[in-house]
Amino acid sequence: MSGELSNRLQVIDALLDLRLEAAGQDAVVDEVDRLLHDLPGMSIVPNAWWLAALDDLEKVVRRSSSPLAANEARGEMSAASVWEALTNTEWNTTPLPRRRRPDQ
Repeated sequence: MSGELSNRLQVIDALLDLRLEAAGQDAVVDEVDRLLHDLPGMSIVPNAWWLAALDDLEKVVRRSSSPLAANEARGEMSAASVWEALTNTEWNTTPLPRRRRPDQ
């Protein structure tokens, strides 16, 4: 992540992608739902909040590692795949456009 702010729609999209990836893992889905409910801002999200949200998700994934490992054996989502999704910030490399002042 670069800068202090992220586009809110991109954060929502990333959280929804994680929610889909975690289908069947109630603890992870519940945490994503909580984060979506608590998402700040109308159009931007402070990166400090987003980083804290990713830390919270990581903790939930780590606590849920046994069920995730069982799912991996059945060919479902693994802890590694959730962690990879959590740490993939490639979508957030484009800086937000600068707003024009009314006098310009």
